[in-house]
Amino acid sequence: MKKNERLMEQLGEVNDKYVAEAAPKIKSEKTHIKFAVIGTMAAAAAGVVLWQGVKNIPDQKADKKSTENKKSYSQIIEFPENTGELPIIHTQNGETGGMGFEGFLAYDVSELLDENPSRESCEFTELPVFIEPSNEIYSHGDFPVYTIDEMEEKLKNIAALLTDEEFTPVDRHPNGEYYKAEAGDISFSMYSHSSRIHIEFKNSVGLPDEYDICDTTDKDHAIRSLKYLGDKYKNIIRMDNPTPVVFTDFNIYNEPLTTYALYDKSEDPLTSLINYNLRQVNFYGGKELRSISICDDLGYKEFAGMYPVISYDQAYEKLIGGDYYTTVWEEEYLPNGINNDEIFFTGISYRRTADYKYTLPYYRFLVELHPERNEQSRLAEGIKEFGAYYVPAVSPDYLVIENEDVAFN
Repeated sequence: MKKNERLMEQLGEVNDKYVAEAAPKIKSEKTHIKFAVIGTMAAAAAGVVLWQGVKNIPDQKADKKSTENKKSYSQIIEFPENTGELPIIHTQNGETGGMGFEGFLAYDVSELLDENPSRESCEFTELPVFIEPSNEIYSHGDFPVYTIDEMEEKLKNIAALLTDEEFTPVDRHPNGEYYKAEAGDISFSMYSHSSRIHIEFKNSVGLPDEYDICDTTDKDHAIRSLKYLGDKYKNIIRMDNPTPVVFTDFNIYNEPLTTYALYDKSEDPLTSLINYNLRQVNFYGGKELRSISICDDLGYKEFAGMYPVISYDQAYEKLIGGDYYTTVWEEEYLPNGINNDEIFFTGISYRRTADYKYTLPYYRFLVELHPERNEQSRLAEGIKEFGAYYVPAVSPDYLVIENEDVAFN
């Protein structure tokens, strides 16, 4: 058996403590659901090393317990049952992080429709709502949810699966905001307010000639490249059904910008939706893979409950009735209002509210925009512009929007 094959076999037996665990059912009204993410991160990164052909990779020591009761990363996520009356959500709606105008340029709206599993089927009657961790010291939502020790442990576990080079801390923020380290020619970083771990290869990883990860308008080629990464190494990245998420839009210079990601699609619609929104693996590079970014936002969010949600038809009626949130400057971009024939549903999207208190599900739509443009700002021929519109999915019986100064109609 070749060394790489043996390593793949052994990495497939990563200890269960690194594998995502479904939240146990509890009797209290709330629980802090903390899903382990290290297994996925370590495995994805380890897969990259196989492609790179790094020498002196130590054999993975398989834990005897790891072969017993193994669970996959995409197992059905079981949220606790509601045990009492759901509290009313009082919040400010809108986007966080000062993102500004959320608009996209494309030749056709199909370029902006990715693999959101709820786009084709939205038959949910209830969806989970999450509470963001809070800390009075941090007023803008970037409060720590992981300690320095926790970040160090996560990064050490990943490095141990990648190389036998010494794990060396490079930068630990004095207030605990981030942790950075190196092991050989691989660097690792994690921020305390984020579930995302970034792995960067100083010596880029070569890919087979027929695949690449770069900005392109060839969506089929992008999907094939991602399927190659997902199918060939799905046991390493701990995904049963790694599914490509390819999104391409253009900048004002008519240059395509494409993102490459995988999420673990499940036969269970809710698990698929949560994995798509809160758990993804991103790849960056061109003909060579430069870095991997692995995210499990579900790992630190507090579960608030399963809330009744409105249907797609109700959300659509709210949208055309003017009950929505958007960052579009409508007087400028939609002087004649929304054309019902130019509304496109992109799926259910989870987003933090403007007050950083909740992560809520929204029905997300794209609306074609028709701004007046002068010669200097004119777009390339055939390019269209679209703006994002959001309708809260939570039933109005359980949702109170306390502030409407963020373009929520």
